[in-house]
Amino acid sequence: MNQKALLTVICMLVGILGVALPAYSQPVMRNGVEMIDLGEPPLTPPEMNAVMNWIAIQVGAIELPYCYRQSYGNGAGEPYTCKPGLERIGLLCYPPCKPGYHHSTANLCTVDSCPPGFTDSGAFCQKPGPYGRGAGYAAWDMGKCASENPQGCEWSGAIIYPKCKAGFHPVGCCICSPDCPEGYADTGTGCTKPVYGVGAGEALDAGVCAPGLEKDPTGALCYPTCKADFHMVGPVCWQNCPAQHPTECAAGCATTQSECANATVGMVISPVMAAVSLATFGEASAATTGARAAEEAAQTAEAASKLRTAYNAVKTAMTAVKGNVTELVGGAQNLAKLQAGAKIGGKIYTISTAVGRQVDLFSREFADNFAALTSPEIAAQIDRRFGKDAAYQIKRQWGIQHLALMLDADGFKTAQNAISIISTADPTGLVGVANAFLHPICKDNTPFPTVHPLYNH
Repeated sequence: MNQKALLTVICMLVGILGVALPAYSQPVMRNGVEMIDLGEPPLTPPEMNAVMNWIAIQVGAIELPYCYRQSYGNGAGEPYTCKPGLERIGLLCYPPCKPGYHHSTANLCTVDSCPPGFTDSGAFCQKPGPYGRGAGYAAWDMGKCASENPQGCEWSGAIIYPKCKAGFHPVGCCICSPDCPEGYADTGTGCTKPVYGVGAGEALDAGVCAPGLEKDPTGALCYPTCKADFHMVGPVCWQNCPAQHPTECAAGCATTQSECANATVGMVISPVMAAVSLATFGEASAATTGARAAEEAAQTAEAASKLRTAYNAVKTAMTAVKGNVTELVGGAQNLAKLQAGAKIGGKIYTISTAVGRQVDLFSREFADNFAALTSPEIAAQIDRRFGKDAAYQIKRQWGIQHLALMLDADGFKTAQNAISIISTADPTGLVGVANAFLHPICKDNTPFPTVHPLYNH
């Protein structure tokens, strides 16, 4: 078979089987400067950052298989409430007072207020002032008393006195004191408010909480309902284990029961462990968990070797310029062009060939071995949600983010801006990715973000 015929057969097989031939980026000349085309991003920068954050959380769960639950205080708690028709006073339930009365004590109802003109002094109503009815009339002056006092006259001992006006009654011979309203007991200078009892009280209705509260499943108090994805344990709301760490593990969550049993504080909270995990490219997981078959582990090791070579080349270039972004991309003018291109979107070209080629190779090698370097489940999610080209670019994007995280762990802080510009993602997005990957506190349950691919072929 001649060369032309062989090429035709290969092309047919590629078309039928959908096989992607390696197509590493080739340098192009622009204004006399060699550049690298890193491809068209399939998402806007904010949506790309959301996907990168999702991948970081999933990968973080693999590399850090145990996390501490989030929690927050939920108040001191309240006792249960009463059955319908009763109201709670202290720790017992009583009938409500009838209209015009209130609970002065738990089991007593007292009238709300004093009559007009009386002064309220708690359990008593102080009377308004009394008045005198004079010196009186002699026994033979009854007619005179009657003519001068239309309300009438009455005897008090041997003396005749005018009767007290309406609403008053005599006290002794000569004083008219205000009457107490019906139901009030007269104490002389005041009136005792009417009171009636409502019984000894009943116990709270076990397990019934007031509106807006719910029973603590482990105790005997009521608390505000915990927010979504949290559950109540006494006065604390604890996070439900998220999908990426689904196994309940006391104060934490783990990826599996065995990881729960093996979890130790040192392995969870050390950022150094996360940095080591980044640098092994999945080799440590393959060796320690036994989850990958031998051939997959071998594939991972081979990819890891290539990735380390590319990483070391970038690191060497970074070291030479002491992490200075301007020098790294070939000057302030080139940096300005890159930043302008990042804002506009579309294809981004890096002018630093030495770094750009290694970033390009790193991202492609990572994308070609994405399932082994992250997990088959993460790769399947990406493949299911995007077309072939878009999925490949997203995998490359994560490879570049992984590279930036490694540089950050090595202390090249300024590399974040340069690598993020090269990767066509918003540079600020890397901060969220790093936090999601390195933090030992359980993340919120993180579904795949809603995105709108710019292309899906």
